[in-house]
Amino acid sequence: PGYYASCFETPTGLSCVGANDVGQLGLGSFDGSASPTPTVVTIEQGTFSSVVAMDFGYKTACALAIARLYCWGNDETQQTSDPTPGFCNTTNEPCVIDGYRVGLVNVAEVRASTYATFARTTDGHVWSWGNNGAGQLGHAPGDAGDEGGCDPSTFPSGTVCNALPLQVQGLP
Repeated sequence: PGYYASCFETPTGLSCVGANDVGQLGLGSFDGSASPTPTVVTIEQGTFSSVVAMDFGYKTACALAIARLYCWGNDETQQTSDPTPGFCNTTNEPCVIDGYRVGLVNVAEVRASTYATFARTTDGHVWSWGNNGAGQLGHAPGDAGDEGGCDPSTFPSGTVCNALPLQVQGLP
C-alpha cells in the first residue's frame, strides 16, 4: 500500500485502487478522484503479466515483471527514473502516468521510499535513484550526475536528485 492507493496482482494483470492525483494508479491518466474499483495498470507493451515483486512508496509505485522494472506516479525527485516526466494535477507536480521502464536488467527486488527508489539485481548489486540531498543514494550529494533543484516548487534549492540508476558502492 502507498499513500491513498494500493496495487495488487490479479488474473488479468496488476491492478490498483485509490487516489490518482499524480498517476499513482498507473492508468495512463491522472485526476483528483478516487477509484474503489480495481483498474489494470498500463505499461509500454500493454499490461503487466507475471508480476514477481512490487512496492509502493509515498505516491510512487514500482513493479517487477520478467526481470524488467517499471515505475509510475509521483516523480518530484526523479524516483520513477524517467528523466522527462509529465506534469499532473493543478499544482503541476512531476509525474509518470504509465509504467516507465527503468534502465536495469535482471532485477530481483525493488523498494520504493518517499523520494528515492532502490533495486537489487540478480548479481547482488544494489542500485538507487531519486532524491540524494542527504547522500541516501550512496554517493555524495551533487556527484555522479545529480541535478540540483528537482522540483523547485516543493524542495529547497539545495536538494539534488538523480534519475539514472547508480550502483551503490561499498556493499558486500
